[in-house]
Amino acid sequence: MKIHICSPTDGWIIQKFGQCVYRELKLLGEDVSISAQFAPEADINHYFIEEYCPQVVPNRTTFFVTHVDTVAKLERVRDVTNQGAIGVCMSKHTMNDMISSGVRRDRICYIHPAQDGMLKPKKITLGFTHKTHDDYRNRESMLIDVCKQIQPDAFRFIIMGSGWESIIDEIRCLGFEVEYYAAFDKVIYNELIPRLDYYCFFGFDEGSMGFLDAVAAGINTIVTPQGYHLDTECGITYPVQTIDDIVDVLHILEKKRNKYVRFAQEWTWKNYALKLLEIWKYMLRIEKRGILMKNRGRYVDGIFSLLLDYAYDDYIYRAIPAGSNIVLWGAGKRGKRNYDYIKEKQYCNIVLWIDSAYKDKQASGLQVSSVETLFLLDKKEYDYILVAIADKAVSREIERYLLEKAIPAEKIILTHKEMDI
Repeated sequence: MKIHICSPTDGWIIQKFGQCVYRELKLLGEDVSISAQFAPEADINHYFIEEYCPQVVPNRTTFFVTHVDTVAKLERVRDVTNQGAIGVCMSKHTMNDMISSGVRRDRICYIHPAQDGMLKPKKITLGFTHKTHDDYRNRESMLIDVCKQIQPDAFRFIIMGSGWESIIDEIRCLGFEVEYYAAFDKVIYNELIPRLDYYCFFGFDEGSMGFLDAVAAGINTIVTPQGYHLDTECGITYPVQTIDDIVDVLHILEKKRNKYVRFAQEWTWKNYALKLLEIWKYMLRIEKRGILMKNRGRYVDGIFSLLLDYAYDDYIYRAIPAGSNIVLWGAGKRGKRNYDYIKEKQYCNIVLWIDSAYKDKQASGLQVSSVETLFLLDKKEYDYILVAIADKAVSREIERYLLEKAIPAEKIILTHKEMDI
């Protein structure tokens, strides 16, 4: 397959897209060229500026779709796709805008743009600003047990206060980065508090004065629920009492951070180029569809937004009448996708969103309730329960559970049955 990238020689961001895709295709060993002109000898011409497309477009053409902000630009996208070219947007949102504006559904898709991989998610900084005591009133030695259950690539510590040396030696041996100040220094103290992500205090002796400074600086807190900690208007971000409490909180924070880590690993120029390759192989019929589908479940853009996205979302229309009140069960990838889709289309009303791991979902900012909340509703308050769980076995188990709870079978919709393609 001979690929030609038609890209401007200047223009900053658009030029960068062309150069980065060209570079990655070269590194993948592809036969690729780049210029600002159409290459008739190429099997695929990919345009990063749609205006560069000729009036008569070969059907082995793809083009970058962005900034469609005039009627003339929209008409041009319609014209090019009607001739058989495939438009590649940067988001599902823009793809759906194009579809609702009359662009052919089978000629439009999206690939998420890439970041350069130069910046990485920072470690979460936890801070302590008290000295140790022989009677262990502040329970700082608990930090060793906590550190044995969390990852050193996710957390670092800033500690100010005397007596921490032996504890710091142990957690450094576990691989953790520690910035330590044995003597209290007011200037350094005032500078380090705003650098914390979370202020920590595990003791039970009325409270930590450092907690007040952290709250005054707008810093989140992981502290014991006692004394004046309980009296501030701002409250405690994460109240903790035991080692398990602390570890549970840090695992929640680590899970949040891992989303950024996955983003940095997945939204790359290499993956952008690989997704374009899958679309080109589909267009040229040089690879079987079954092979192209091997990454299904790993991402939803690229080839899957071209071939599967419509079928994936359309089952909601097939299974649920417009205007219905539904309970959405599941806040994983499929549940969140269903939630976003229903909210975007305003096709039906979500009266309750539930998940067995609702506490983790709430910590991630989702308005998810416990499964038990479902049974506080009158059955007349909802028409259907949409079980948005990808795993068929789990989905079937939920169905059996609902039936045992006297939920009528006609009210239960399993997405894995509705969306088999």
